[in-house]
Amino acid sequence: MRRFLVYLAFTLAAALGIYLGLGADAYVLVNTGNVAFQMTIWLATIFLCLGLVVIWLLWVVVSGVLFGGWRRAWMRRRLDKLTASAVKSYTDQDWNKAYKQLVKLANSHSDPQPYVIMAGEAAVASGDVEKGRETYQQLMQRFPENSFQARLRLANLELGVGNHEEASRLCESLIAERKRDPDARLLQILIAEDQGAWQQMHEKILSAHNNKVLSSRLPTIERRYLRAVLADNPTAPQLLQLADLFVNAPILPIDKTIDLARQLAMKGNSARAEKFLRLRIEKQWDDALVTTYGDIEGKSVKGQIKTAETWLERKPDSKALLEILCQLSLRANDEKRVELYEEKIESLG
Repeated sequence: MRRFLVYLAFTLAAALGIYLGLGADAYVLVNTGNVAFQMTIWLATIFLCLGLVVIWLLWVVVSGVLFGGWRRAWMRRRLDKLTASAVKSYTDQDWNKAYKQLVKLANSHSDPQPYVIMAGEAAVASGDVEKGRETYQQLMQRFPENSFQARLRLANLELGVGNHEEASRLCESLIAERKRDPDARLLQILIAEDQGAWQQMHEKILSAHNNKVLSSRLPTIERRYLRAVLADNPTAPQLLQLADLFVNAPILPIDKTIDLARQLAMKGNSARAEKFLRLRIEKQWDDALVTTYGDIEGKSVKGQIKTAETWLERKPDSKALLEILCQLSLRANDEKRVELYEEKIESLG
């Protein structure tokens, strides 16, 4: 419709120019052979405009019927080519070129949001944080009811530049909208980590586990958290919190698992250290963990022997396990068991 109006305006302007150029007294003579008639230049101008409009409309109809499919196919090919070029620029980290192409793609699609989000990421990656922020904000204004991903990216951007207050505000709005979104939950944890707020980080990680909203990136962040807290000379309550949080983790660094157990024992929580190690060994078998288990004095040495003997059913050839059984038996003054396990160790060579 816009193109038609532009065409009509040009037609009227041309007709008016002819009329003014020839003057009001001019006339047009039409001679068809047998019939001849004349009309004023003003009337001829009106007929000229109407004729051009009719020609335009006929062209639109005919081209739509004959060339509509070809034109749509051409537009699709052009769009596919632009998409491939934008993806290549994005992959090659040519951020400025990628940004321009993605903006052009966004203007060509009925759903521009994915391309605008990528454009914002390209702007941030190029170092133009303000352009990235403006891109996300424009998307939020354009789609206020469907701006979750734009707000998520903007919150990550604000976190990246150290604007924790704004990042937290955006994160709260995200979780209020989708309580079970793992990316929004993860962002909360990252904000706490960036601020060094270990207690808050602990609560957010625990909340994610309790609500079973777990991101694939969470285990990596949990390991960073564990290292950071253990390196910060934690108090006994903090150690207990760590043990409760990580006792059922699928995988933990072996050295930090041992460190946590030993610190628990040193700060008067030997029983909890024994329980933590016992449950970790059942989740993640390692000879170093088994050896540390023998060094920890739990509530009952007989209970530890019984636990270790259940492991022996699964690992009958584990020298480390036989050695700690021998060690625990010595602590329990059980000479028969000591002899039994010494013989088994000797038979292994």
